[in-house]
Amino acid sequence: IQELKTQLNLANTLYEKQKQLWDKNIGSEVQYLQAKNNKEALENKLQTLEAQLDMAFVKSPIEGIIDAIFIEEGELAMPGLQLMQVVNLNKLKIYSNVSEKYLPLINKGDMVELTFPTFPAITMDVAVERTGNVVNLGNRTFPVELRIDNIDGKLKPNLLALITFHDFNDNNALIVPSIIIKEDIKGAYVYIVKEVEGKKTAKKIYITSGMSYNDETMVLSGLNAGDKVITEGYSLVTDGTEVKII
Repeated sequence: IQELKTQLNLANTLYEKQKQLWDKNIGSEVQYLQAKNNKEALENKLQTLEAQLDMAFVKSPIEGIIDAIFIEEGELAMPGLQLMQVVNLNKLKIYSNVSEKYLPLINKGDMVELTFPTFPAITMDVAVERTGNVVNLGNRTFPVELRIDNIDGKLKPNLLALITFHDFNDNNALIVPSIIIKEDIKGAYVYIVKEVEGKKTAKKIYITSGMSYNDETMVLSGLNAGDKVITEGYSLVTDGTEVKII
């Protein structure tokens, strides 16, 4: 290539001189065209050689660090043969397959909560980057993709992540611990504290329960805001049992 560049420099010089003469109507057109053709031929040849040289280098489609090498020095590298693994930890993608019943509830831009069992202290609120348009026939799920910044490189590829989708919200809901809800032939019930003749007693209240999440259940009817629900010792009381609030 260096030799060709030297030849091209000479060809450029001869071409410029011949062009100056031709512009002054000195010399023949053949000499001018020969100089021009020689210069362009050398330029094309140099471009071809530089392209071939460029193909001698292995280039990664992403910026990152080499995490693993799968070929030894001296081995033949061929198209399609994996040479090494390059990872970029600055930005990570998170994929999840979600049941099709949530398809109407999850959209691009929705905020979700992201946690990692390996790093319990790390909690993120992340926007949904993409939702799939096709439901998997095998497991009736659709893909959801998230993207996060990982500047400190603490999170690693293939790390398990837990995604919490917020599919329901009611700021006025009445919530009780799921474990205190009991059932009999009449339905679900809880115990609340009532004043009877100046004494605090347990009163059995039948309720209609709703959605449950994180060991808590929403009460649709039967309880009112301000009711004192028995959450400690609930299994030891019956209707009318005198209780003491601690």
